[in-house]
Amino acid sequence: MNPPSNSDDQHLLRVATVAHLLNISEAAILQLAERGDLDLAQSAEGPCVMATSLRGYITRRNRKSTRQATKARGNDEGSVYEAPRGSGIWYAALTVREGRKSRRVKRRAPSQKLALQKLEALKEAYRGDAFGELAAPPAAPQLPPRPIITYRELLAEWIASVGVSVKASTRRHYTTAAESWLNPFIGDRQVVDGDYQHLQRVFTEQLVPLYSPSTVHRAASVLKQALEYAVDPCGYIARNPAAKLRLPRERALSPSIALTIGELQSILRIARTHRYGPLILFGALTGARLSECPGVQEGDLDHEHETIHIQRQLSAVKGRGLAAESLKTPSSDRLLPRTPRLMQYLERYIAERRISLRHLGYKEVEGGWIFLNTKGGLVHPRLIEEAFDLIVERAGLSAKYPAAERAARAPQEKVGGPSTYQPKTCAVSFHDLRHTLLTHLGDLDIDETTRGRIAGHGPRNVTQRYDRSTIRRMRAALVAFEELVFNGLDREVDEAR
Repeated sequence: MNPPSNSDDQHLLRVATVAHLLNISEAAILQLAERGDLDLAQSAEGPCVMATSLRGYITRRNRKSTRQATKARGNDEGSVYEAPRGSGIWYAALTVREGRKSRRVKRRAPSQKLALQKLEALKEAYRGDAFGELAAPPAAPQLPPRPIITYRELLAEWIASVGVSVKASTRRHYTTAAESWLNPFIGDRQVVDGDYQHLQRVFTEQLVPLYSPSTVHRAASVLKQALEYAVDPCGYIARNPAAKLRLPRERALSPSIALTIGELQSILRIARTHRYGPLILFGALTGARLSECPGVQEGDLDHEHETIHIQRQLSAVKGRGLAAESLKTPSSDRLLPRTPRLMQYLERYIAERRISLRHLGYKEVEGGWIFLNTKGGLVHPRLIEEAFDLIVERAGLSAKYPAAERAARAPQEKVGGPSTYQPKTCAVSFHDLRHTLLTHLGDLDIDETTRGRIAGHGPRNVTQRYDRSTIRRMRAALVAFEELVFNGLDREVDEAR
């Protein structure tokens, strides 16, 4: 710092004034003086900047700004270029000052777009000092070690986290996949990033020989979702080792079966003497799904408007038995018209069921459920399916619809004990009643909108949601189908007990 003479006092500027002019801090002014860019002098008011040196600094700074303005990017902005031209190899470059020296930082990219992204990342990685120049970034903090977790613990944690946002049946599927298909083979193994080869061997050598391709795909889907959860948000691993598993090709399912009216009548003749006959008749005449039929309650029957509200289904929940839950999709919640013959049959069934349960000393389960078992409890959908399989076999449909069309895997030994799988002799399933109804409604020239509303399929447009004439068309369609079925039964279903 130079001592000023009396003649130089009028050419001195206070440090605070210069800082305001240059729009930088007073500390930056002192640093510029130490670098020799500005000359300071001591006055009665303290350190001051000599006006001549300030003019020279501003001139030099403006000249530098002019030179930089003619370039595409300055040192502080970095640059993106292709080298050699036409090669498709791009670079992002940035000049970084380290003390009195500077160095050039480069990043390679396969395209100009990615190079620009890497340039922005470099700018964020290096922080600016008081002069807007780039300095080296601070040392990266030491990350805590990742927790050690096994596949069994990961699956349990993931199921608990998603359990609040999925239906009980979906949660049951996840639990079955974890406990029956995954944990016996990989449950005690630690979850690590590079576990792809081991997982591939497990699926290829152990799961594929034991289970059908569809089961293997379901197990892999659950495992992939759990490992995605381990990557984000948990951070247990950096990448999903099951993302690219190679699995066997799934068998193509055979198309649904549409029974003839005569075949449907033969099923209903046998079903009328079965304890689940009313439920099978309900499914045949309404097109309700297997899990929707036992979920109907007496409160769903609207006597004033003559409708049936399909709004819930029954599903097996581990530890709770059967439980009511929401339907497959929002559009599955629907109003169906009550047809005359079906309503008479249901009223007779409810009255006879109550007399039978009272005579046997059983109480009906609370909730006003229409379809109950012989002890007054809820009906498991699996029991309905097994009863229907026996009925279609007794109806003689196995010869026309052999189970080979929907071939299932042969019974094999599996982890946890022998398989209880019993092969079917007839390919007709309960869901084919739904397909039969919709097919014959099409043969009766019922429009697609009405058939879709009966089936609970989503409307094609919003207008169909507010089409009040749909319920009338649905009633006419179901009554026509009901008469088509009952006319061939010669009133046997009407008189059934």
